[in-house]
Amino acid sequence: MLRNNKGQVSPQAFEDIFPAVMVLISAIIVVMLIFGTVHNRTTEDQIYDMQRAGNRLLDTLTEGVFKADKAGDMGGNIIEEGILDSKNQSLLTDEAGYIEYSFSADITSGSIRWEFGKPIENAKPPLFVFSKPVTIIGQSDSLREGTLTITIWK
Repeated sequence: MLRNNKGQVSPQAFEDIFPAVMVLISAIIVVMLIFGTVHNRTTEDQIYDMQRAGNRLLDTLTEGVFKADKAGDMGGNIIEEGILDSKNQSLLTDEAGYIEYSFSADITSGSIRWEFGKPIENAKPPLFVFSKPVTIIGQSDSLREGTLTITIWK
């Protein structure tokens, strides 16, 4: 690049255009790499946050919302069938606390199934599924093994 008589810096010949284009392309690549790194870091933070929210929700449901009053000293992860029958979606969302993401909770025991939460429609990845074995106390104090499954998505 040369200076012309007016004091302006500009390509003076065709030989100067190629290095100028190379500098411009290099600058664009550097900017794209920086934005890509920032985007990946944001996605990683969101995935970590979703995992924390899913585990917290799993613990909240088994140790608080669905916990059986008559479990006594039997241990953790014991839920009562009567409580499951009385819960509905809005009450579950209120009792579980603020969850930033959409979620659903399913409890299965053999052929019996309780579903809570929003149905999975147009779920955007990432989608996480958390599962925990539970014991369900029936109306006649009978015990059944079951599984609590939490699905959480954007």
